Formats: sequence, structure tokens, C-alpha cells
Amino acid sequence: MVERGAFSIMAVITFSRKDLENLVGRKITDNEYHELIPMLGTPVESYDKNYVEFEVFPNRPDLLAIEGMARALQGFLGLKKGPINYNVRKSNYKVIIDKSVKDRKFAAFAVVKGMKFDDELIAEFMQLQEKLAVTIGRKRKKASIGSYDIKNLEWPVKYTTKSKTHKFVPLGFEGERTIEKTLNEHPKAIEYSHLMQGLKSYGVYEDAKGRTMSLLPIT
Repeated sequence: MVERGAFSIMAVITFSRKDLENLVGRKITDNEYHELIPMLGTPVESYDKNYVEFEVFPNRPDLLAIEGMARALQGFLGLKKGPINYNVRKSNYKVIIDKSVKDRKFAAFAVVKGMKFDDELIAEFMQLQEKLAVTIGRKRKKASIGSYDIKNLEWPVKYTTKSKTHKFVPLGFEGERTIEKTLNEHPKAIEYSHLMQGLKSYGVYEDAKGRTMSLLPIT
């Protein structure tokens, strides 16, 4: 990831070459990666038989996902044309924003069904989340992104605040920790500690059973 100016954050993204070409619908030659694909406006940083690394400009966040890159390449290579239509509708799932939330007061949720994940897809999905948080989210200062397994949640979800003594199980850790301890131990908390300075309460998502889903904006 390279930063060029306060409002121009570029991202370097890595995709499985096999997965990308499967989504595009045909093989892409080394020469096309070297000579043709950069004309799309996404410089190819490097490539080999397994992976391709692109530099993505901030005006094309859709290219941060392997599916978005594949759609763009399909159009660029003349394989498919026209917009993609998605079946989006309102749901009965509810998210409540508590009055105690004073900072980062806005939240948006979407429920996506029918997804089948393997290890490669999970890695690419997590990469997408992180790159969006770094670019559009301005290194999580403006926005952060999380994903949750809907089977493990009880609705409605609540966005509320907790004190530093609140205990939960942070992502990637085993066993409960207080928020205070998490802020001192979790790698992302240490990386983004400047976003948490001076807070007396901390934003969390919790489900209807009171189970903490996330400590914002770090887990």
C-alpha cells in the first residue's frame, strides 16, 4: 500500500491467478498481464504462475475484490458487456444504535446469503475488507468493516458502548479479556491505538443475547 497525499491512498492487491482467470472465463497470457491489462488503469505490479498483484487507484474500489476485477477484465477484454444486476431487498433484520454512541455514530449492515467459502476465498475476502478500510475508510479513521456468521447471531443487533472493564473474546484470541487489556495486546488495537485515545467508552456491536461481536474500529 502506498499513500500519495492526504486524500489519495492507493492499494496493492494480490489475487490467485487461477481463481481470477476462472472468474474471467479464459486464460490470460503473461503478455496480456504485462502489456494489455495496465491499459485498464490498474498497473500490474508482478505476476507468476500462481498470483497476480495489481495496483488499484482510489477511484476504483470495485477492483479491490477479485470478483470486481474479473468483471472489469471481462468488459475490457470484450467477453461480457453491460451492467450487473443484483437482487437486493429490504429484510426484517434490525440494528439498533444506542443513544450512548457519540463517536462514529453511523452503521450500515447487509445480509448476504448463498456464499460458499474455502480458505482461498476467505483470505481474499479479508484482504478486501482491509483494503477498503485502508483506502475509503482512511486507515479506519472514517470507516471500518467487519463480517459475521449470521448463524451465530441473535437479532436484533445493537450498536452500543462499554467501559474499559467490559469483557469479551477478541477476534483471534482465546478466552475473555477486558477492553483495556485488548487495547494493550491486540495487534490491530496497537496499530490503531491513536483512534482510541481519550475515549471513556468504546463502541461495540452485540447481539440480542448480549454477546460482543466487535470492538470498533479494531476487531
